[in-house]
Amino acid sequence: MNKVKNLSKNLKKFFLNPRFLVSFFILLTFTIINATYVHAENDDNVLDFYDSNNIFYYDGKASNCVSSTPLDLSGNKLYNGDPVLTEGQLALIEKNKPIYEQSAAKYNLPWQMFAVIHNMETSLNGTRNPDNHQGIYQFYEARNTNRYPPGPVTLEEFQKQTDELAQQILSDYGKGLDLTTDDGVKAMWFKYNGRAKIYVNQGRDLGFNDTQASQLGEGSPYVMNLADANRDSRNNKNWLECKKDKCTVIGPASIRAGTFIQYKALGGGGSFTSSVISCGPASAETGNLIVDTAISFSWPEGQEAEAVKLNMVDKYEEALKIANTGHHVYHGASCDVFVATVMRYTKLDPDFVCCGMSAGTGRATGKYVEGNPSKYQPVPEFDGTNWNVLQNGDIVMNHQHIAIFFKTKDGVGKLAHASKGEIVSKTPRITGTYNYGFKAYRFIGGNISTNQTNSTNQKPTNNTTNNTTNTPTTE
Repeated sequence: MNKVKNLSKNLKKFFLNPRFLVSFFILLTFTIINATYVHAENDDNVLDFYDSNNIFYYDGKASNCVSSTPLDLSGNKLYNGDPVLTEGQLALIEKNKPIYEQSAAKYNLPWQMFAVIHNMETSLNGTRNPDNHQGIYQFYEARNTNRYPPGPVTLEEFQKQTDELAQQILSDYGKGLDLTTDDGVKAMWFKYNGRAKIYVNQGRDLGFNDTQASQLGEGSPYVMNLADANRDSRNNKNWLECKKDKCTVIGPASIRAGTFIQYKALGGGGSFTSSVISCGPASAETGNLIVDTAISFSWPEGQEAEAVKLNMVDKYEEALKIANTGHHVYHGASCDVFVATVMRYTKLDPDFVCCGMSAGTGRATGKYVEGNPSKYQPVPEFDGTNWNVLQNGDIVMNHQHIAIFFKTKDGVGKLAHASKGEIVSKTPRITGTYNYGFKAYRFIGGNISTNQTNSTNQKPTNNTTNNTTNTPTTE
C-alpha cells in the first residue's frame, strides 16, 4: 500500500512540475498546428519529398488566388528512361510554385518557364542572392551593379525578381516569339543564355539547319541537353558547354537536362492562358483570350466611379508597361490605348498600332484595324444594333471610339473599353452595349514568328551565362 501511495505521489509531483507542463504544452501546440496546417494539405509522398529536402511548414496550396494544380509528371523521362527531374528538385519546385504562379497570372506566361530558369541558374534557391550580383535568375546585365546584393532575400524580393524575369521575357528575350510553341520557347531560352558561336556550330555539326542551330539552340546544352544520345556527353565526347561566362572555360556538358527538356517534363507548352486565374477585380470567365484579358484589365460593371477617378486595375497598370503603351498622353484612360494594350499584352498582335481614333491623319489605330484584313476581318452582318451576331473578342469601332465585345454566361452583350472624353476620361470598365454607329472586326491573325530582333539588353553573341552559380540539387 505504501509503495502505491509513494508511486502516486511521485507521479503527481512529476506531472505538476512546471518544466513538464511547459514542455507538454509546447508539444501539444506543435502537434495541433502540424496536423491541421501541414498534413491536411499534402499527401504522404509530397511530405516525404519535403522531409528529405529540409522543407518544413510548407503549405503547397497557399497560392493566393492563383489556380494551383498538381504537377503533371507524365513526361518526366529522358530518352534513356531516367527521370528528367529528381524528387528533390520536384519538391523544391512545388515549394516555389506559388511564387511562379503569381507572376504567371500577372504576366500571362506559363509558370513552368520560371521554374526551369530558376533551376538552371541557381538550383531553385529562392532564399539567397548569389555572390556574382546577378540575382536569383542570373540577370547578366546586372553583373556590375549592386542591384542584387549577395545574401539572404525575403519572399517579397523573390516574388519581385520573378516579376522582373517575366518582364524581361516579354520585353526582350521572348519579344516577337510565340511562346505557346516549342520553337518559340527554345528561341527564348537560347537568347536568354546567350547565343554562343560554339553552340551554333555544335548544332550544325549535329545536322540541324541554320535556323535550328542559330535561332532555336538545338546545339546548346542549356536548351537541349540530354534530348537524345548525341546530346549526352556520356555518349558524345564532342558535346560541350561553356563552364564560365564569356566561354573562358569549355568542357563536356553536365549531366542534367536542358531547359526545354525540363519544361516539357513539367507539362509546359501549348496554350497556357486558359489555366491562369488573375487576382484583379474581374477574373477570366469566357475562355477567349482577348476578352478575358480585357476583363482582367477592367473595373466590373457597377464600379464606374473607380474608372472616372482614373484609378486603374493593378494588372492593367502593369500591362501598360509591358505593352509599351503607358507613355501615351492620356495614359490608360483612352480607348485606343486600352485595346492596343490588350492585343500587345496577349502577344496576339504585338504590332498593334497605338494610338488615335479621331478623324484625319491622327487616326492611327482605326486605320490599322481597317487596313489589315489578314488580321482583322470585317463582320458585314453587324449593322451597329444587332449585337447577337457578334462573337467574344470582336472589336467594334467608329471614328471616335473602339471597344471589345463579349457575352456573359447568360448571353448578354457587354463592352470592355476605356475613354478619353471632352468632359470626363475613364480607365477600362465593363458596360452594356449601346448604338453608336459601330462597325465590327474579328481578329483572325496571329503572331507565329521565331525571328529574333536585336535588343540592347541581349547577351553578347559569343558569350554565355550558363550555370555560373548552379550546383546540383541533392536529395
